[in-house]
Amino acid sequence: MNINEIMESNEAIFNSESEFTRYIEDNIFDVFGEEFILRKQSLPSPRGGRIRPDIIGSDKTGNPIIAEIKLLKKRKDASVYWPMRESIGQVIDYAYGYARLIAKTPPSDTNLQNTIKVLRLFIVTEVYAESIENMCQLLRVQGINIEYISIERLRQ
Repeated sequence: MNINEIMESNEAIFNSESEFTRYIEDNIFDVFGEEFILRKQSLPSPRGGRIRPDIIGSDKTGNPIIAEIKLLKKRKDASVYWPMRESIGQVIDYAYGYARLIAKTPPSDTNLQNTIKVLRLFIVTEVYAESIENMCQLLRVQGINIEYISIERLRQ
């Protein structure tokens, strides 16, 4: 299924975020505009235990990438859109987990600054959400390398 077919439908195309994530993984170049080396990896959670980003890997120059995938279309069994603001919190949580993985301990401010310089964060949704775009813009002006990708906007 290509991006145009997905957006022409009024129904939810994906039954779950994991199905949407598999679609993104199979179409990395179409979605991100470049190829990534993907890996399955969990990260240390700030609350203890482990967390697993939807997509984790590296770009062609070796910079780490982390992507949070969110379905926002209304579902037959849901009366509201999936939480949009949750995606920002999750991707920031993953960024901290990555910094902790690199530092091997709770990271210092310097460790965090160095991690944020190279770490590329993404939020990907199937429909456009202006509030996510606005929150990503706010984080970018604070020096966090975060991009918002809407599959809906890719076909425009």
